[in-house]
Amino acid sequence: MNDESPYFRREPFRSISDERNSLPSDNAPSASTRAVNAGAPDDRFKLTWLHEVVIDFDQQWLVKKLFPRVGVISLYGDSQSFKTFVAIHLCYCVALGKEFAGRKVKIDAPCIYIAAEDSEGVKKRLVAYHMANKDDLPARDQIPIAVMEATPNLGSLKGDLDKLIATVREALMAMGQTHVALIVIDTLSQTLGDAEERTIGMQAFMHNATRLSRYFGCCVVAIHHVGHNEKDRERGGSQIKGNADGRIWVERVETAPMVPIDASKTFEAMLHVMKVKNGPDGFDLKAKLFEYKMGRDSDGDDVTTLVIDRIEDASNSKPVETTPAAKELTKVEKLRRGFIEVFDKNADGKPTELGLDGKTLVRKVPLAEIRDGMKTAGHLPTDDKGNIPREWINKLHDAKTSLTMSGKKQTLVEKDGMVWRIYGEKG
Repeated sequence: MNDESPYFRREPFRSISDERNSLPSDNAPSASTRAVNAGAPDDRFKLTWLHEVVIDFDQQWLVKKLFPRVGVISLYGDSQSFKTFVAIHLCYCVALGKEFAGRKVKIDAPCIYIAAEDSEGVKKRLVAYHMANKDDLPARDQIPIAVMEATPNLGSLKGDLDKLIATVREALMAMGQTHVALIVIDTLSQTLGDAEERTIGMQAFMHNATRLSRYFGCCVVAIHHVGHNEKDRERGGSQIKGNADGRIWVERVETAPMVPIDASKTFEAMLHVMKVKNGPDGFDLKAKLFEYKMGRDSDGDDVTTLVIDRIEDASNSKPVETTPAAKELTKVEKLRRGFIEVFDKNADGKPTELGLDGKTLVRKVPLAEIRDGMKTAGHLPTDDKGNIPREWINKLHDAKTSLTMSGKKQTLVEKDGMVWRIYGEKG
């Protein structure tokens, strides 16, 4: 595109009133009066006119086509799925400008690790990573990674966000740094205070995490756990699933072969990239970890931890046997997940009412509303008239039945055309 393209012109904006400078009527309030009534202007709400917009293609990503420069990422998985080790590896890659999973790190700058859960374990793993890779890394005092051991309250709009921002800003200035590239929050649930993670607590967290990201112009990675019934989605409210800029599900590979690295045990995990805003998703990465001996304690016992050896595109490596959830999904299973996704989205904001037991609070969503939402979201195909083909109606029925059928795997309840979660919420 040449310089004459209208997309690159920098012409001044002309108001419609430029050629129509009529005086206001006697009854109309003056511009100064309107300004006083409206309050003082605020730079947060500054307008950027279309002709002023400049797109910088190199400023979109922190890790190219995986982690955005500015945004909130959900890194979630079951207990002992190696989420923290992945986050630590990411911190080192970003702080030093090294590739992550074969993808370029576009911005190398300080990283802040908020160790709201097991801070001693996080510090141990950060040091072990450096010890295991010391021949390829600069000295520790040359690596801009900081650990915060406190647990800020981000589960309330009146929580600790402003104090957190001020503390990080002051620490950066003291080190002569101008900005931060990455903030890891480990774990999300520990920073909710006494708020309910299914409702207002998760909503407040997403608001605070987004403000934190935008204030520092950085990527915020929230480490979270999976649900009790669905191991491929975040526990609690659906706000993080719907509003996060990226979602990566970390799943331990239980059947991974034990191939020693320098005579150490090895472990593997799959990183299922579920969502990348403004980028392709639906692919897998594979992480290989090894057990590292840091030294011995005063009793002579070995002190060990795990360290990420590498993370690579799963398609470029020898296939590993994973759990069935990571394999190709059937149409019914895709509909099951789509059904849950739309239900969670539509349940947010619904009033709570008593469930079948007369004690549990639930949020009911009309079945027809879920079906229409699945059509809109593309989970269900339609013909030219907007009707669902008979084949897919049957598959939807099978998916709904599997979710609402009584048994150990029952997730939802359906009655009188309404659907709600079987376990409900705290009263």
